[in-house]
This record gives sequence, structure tokens and C-alpha cells, in this order.
Amino acid sequence: MKITTDIWNEVDKEKRGFLWSYYLQQVDESIRSLKLSPNYKELKNNTIQLKNIVAFMTDFKENNLELSGVDLTQLKLIYTPNISDESLFNRISEIEERYLPQLNKRYQEYLQLKEFLYSVVSIKTVGIEQMYSKEGYLFLKHKNERKIQSYSYFISNYVNENKRTLVKLTPLDQFNYELQYNYIHYKMQLNKRHNYNLNCYLIETEVDLPTQSSFIPIAKGTLSRYLESA
Repeated sequence: MKITTDIWNEVDKEKRGFLWSYYLQQVDESIRSLKLSPNYKELKNNTIQLKNIVAFMTDFKENNLELSGVDLTQLKLIYTPNISDESLFNRISEIEERYLPQLNKRYQEYLQLKEFLYSVVSIKTVGIEQMYSKEGYLFLKHKNERKIQSYSYFISNYVNENKRTLVKLTPLDQFNYELQYNYIHYKMQLNKRHNYNLNCYLIETEVDLPTQSSFIPIAKGTLSRYLESA
């Protein structure tokens, strides 16, 4: 849901309240279910958008400029001389006093969730670790399951807002861990199949994490942190 646009464009205050309550219910359910993606980034972006709108509008008001609207797509203010801006600034007060405190509260909860998720995963090298680590293999495993999902990884040249390298994962296949075969065996099978000799890492968790929305994003971040510290 593009909650920033929906909230701003809805004229009826009661309907805005319903939209807002529904959005918060989705966020709260996501946090309870240990789901990091995509709600975490969406909430972060919504918070930034609303804070920018409040800051821009406040600046216009302090400079005695009258507003007629907001272009949320490009975060631009639309203003026209000699109009009443009372309704617009009432909307800003609603955002500042009601919406932003609730968003900030949940953003802090998401940060705590991220910290928890990183604390419940571990990473270790499978076999001998080569100097070259820009690409390789990654095994993901819940410790209470035999099933292992294998991926190839590639370290992008791009970095995120935290100046951390971005990791791209490509699913390969899945296999069941057997006592007669250790992880090195599966690594050798992948190297043989793809005619490479690449590093392989195992990331495990004891918590039953949603794979796509939590385990994979945290695994990518864990691998990035590990390789940066190596």
C-alpha cells in the first residue's frame, strides 16, 4: 500500500483513519510474524516521505507562502498566491501529531527485530576458504531441519545506504543433509557441476524464520558483514 499517497489524497478524515489503522495492522502483524521484508523498507520510506512533507510545509508557512497541494511523486510543493492554506496545514498537523509518532515507534520495533534476527543466525566456511570471495555458494539451513537450500552468490560493486556491499543470490537446488555426506561433499558437487572452485558458506538459524521475507535478507546481510570483516 502506498500509504503516504493514500492518506494525503483521502479528503474524508474518517476514511483516512480507516486506511491508517489498516496499514498499522499490516505492519504489526509483520513484526509479530518476524517478517522483515518488504514492510520494513516501505515503513522507512513512508516515514521519510511524511517527515519531508512536514518539513517542506513548515518552511513554506514560516515564509508566509500559501499552499495548494503536494506532488508526492516528486516530493514537490504546489503553491498558488491568494488562497487559503488552513486545510493543508491541518493535514500537516495530523501527520505530525498522529502519524509520525506511530511510524517512529514501529520503525524502532523493526530495528529491534533486525538486531534479533542477526543474533539468531550463524555463518561458517565450508571447507577451505579461498582468497577470491566475490562469488561463491551459500547454504541456508534451519538447524531443526535436514533440508538445505543452496544458492550461488555474487557481490555487487554497488553499496547500500550503510555503505555495505550488496549481495545477489540465485537459487540453485535443495538437498537433504545425510550423515554419510558432509557439507564439503555438497560444495564439491557444486564446484564440479559448474566447473569452478569457489568458496562456500553455511548460514544456519535455530529460529523458524520466514525464508523469503526474513531468512534470505538476513543471510545476505550476514554474508556481506562476514566478507567485509575477513
